[in-house]
Amino acid sequence: MLGLIYLLSSLTLGLLSLAAPSNITPRWYFPSEIDVLSVTVQELQQFLSNGTVTSVQLVQRYLEMDDMRANGTILSELHGIPMLFKDNVGTDMSLGMNTTAGNFGFLGSRTPGDCPVSAKLRAAGVIIIGKANLSELANFKGNITNGWSARGGQTQSAYVVGGFAAGGDPCGSSSGSAVGTSAGFAAAALGSETDGSLVCPSNRAALYTIRMSVGLSSRTGVIPISSTQDTVGPMTKSTYDAALILENMVGFDSNDSFTYAARDHIQSNYTQYALPPYATFQGKTLAVPRDFFYNESISGNPPEINEAMDKALAMMASLGATLVDPANVPSAYDLATSTAETTVLDTDIKVDLATYLSGLTDSSIETLEDLINFNDANADIEFAPGECCQQTLVRAVQTTGKNATVYLDARAQDLDIGRTRGIDYVLDTYGADALVLPTEGYASSLAAVAGYPIVSVPLGYLPSGQPFGMAFIGKQWSEPLLISLMAAWEAVSPPRKVPAQLM
Repeated sequence: MLGLIYLLSSLTLGLLSLAAPSNITPRWYFPSEIDVLSVTVQELQQFLSNGTVTSVQLVQRYLEMDDMRANGTILSELHGIPMLFKDNVGTDMSLGMNTTAGNFGFLGSRTPGDCPVSAKLRAAGVIIIGKANLSELANFKGNITNGWSARGGQTQSAYVVGGFAAGGDPCGSSSGSAVGTSAGFAAAALGSETDGSLVCPSNRAALYTIRMSVGLSSRTGVIPISSTQDTVGPMTKSTYDAALILENMVGFDSNDSFTYAARDHIQSNYTQYALPPYATFQGKTLAVPRDFFYNESISGNPPEINEAMDKALAMMASLGATLVDPANVPSAYDLATSTAETTVLDTDIKVDLATYLSGLTDSSIETLEDLINFNDANADIEFAPGECCQQTLVRAVQTTGKNATVYLDARAQDLDIGRTRGIDYVLDTYGADALVLPTEGYASSLAAVAGYPIVSVPLGYLPSGQPFGMAFIGKQWSEPLLISLMAAWEAVSPPRKVPAQLM
């Protein structure tokens, strides 16, 4: 219906992370009190524990089942929870799921097994029910529409009647993960972000998401764009769920050099920050970067977003937050005009994709050039009607490596814009804990070039029904603080709406 998940081949062949036991008698009804459009992971765990629903009933609802709970083994709070994974996150081929980033050239290629993030979540009992559509190659191919891939077709918002054509742009690139969760295909999803690909789709699906500090969790085995900016993260219906999934993802990986820096900053319990006494605005100072980030002529945002932001700021102040308004970002206009991020990403994908490809078997794609040639040779299936080209990949293949002066200069410029004259400057100058701003616009780019965390929470809905969100940005490794802000907002905001057309 939504064109978001090319699941059925995955769902019929490879959805079982855990096999069904022979001693379970299925009950083919599903409890009416559980609404898969709105239920959270935390609520599902309560239903499972009190006997309202069994894992078998639950995963039958999601076209899945597991066996450990029936035998008395509970692996974690995520045990038996069905999730969608973005189709760039590597999973073992024994599950019957390909990892293709939406490109036919990767179809049939064999990963070395689960990537570290997949392995961690499966070890926690997560059931991967399928791969979700995305903007092909995580929106780093060229002239493609948000949420479109050759393998998956067009993803469209579940909130807007008429879908994409009626203005239901789901944003990219983790579009299928976001829409799949909001539409009730799974309790939560895993997405990835280089710049905006977690927070933008989540904000348009009324979801909670955490784009973590680069290095807090492994990216090995995830089809890459950039080792300097890529992250993998949760997309959920509550703060607690997002923190719980994050908690089971983080950790050191000797094959991901960026995780070395995070070793002293990884915590074992992130869900505590979604609960009292942490989940409060009391004692928090929030910086409001009015100039630029709230400027509708720059962001293109409709006035409803700033109106909702002002109400939210007043609410947070009434609950004990100290607002520094305005607290402007010196580098903001440079963020909009700089080409440094493009230079970094173009260079990174050529190098980092080669590393990823070297770990595959049964793959006809061995280099970025091979991928470009495959797309050209299969243009009838690799380009949408009326669209063409792969100018981003063609530009990237011409780069000359990470030791090139142009790359090193660009990387230094990114860190200056994102950190020195960006997030660090504002938070240090004003003694603030986090920036608060609309998710729509340039919020994701400021965090992305810095490699810092950004989170998004549901804020409101446009007249079309399309949701929009509010973002908090913090310093490196400030996930606990950001989770506490997410939860504090969730506690006082109206419950997120489910898509009206699916009720």
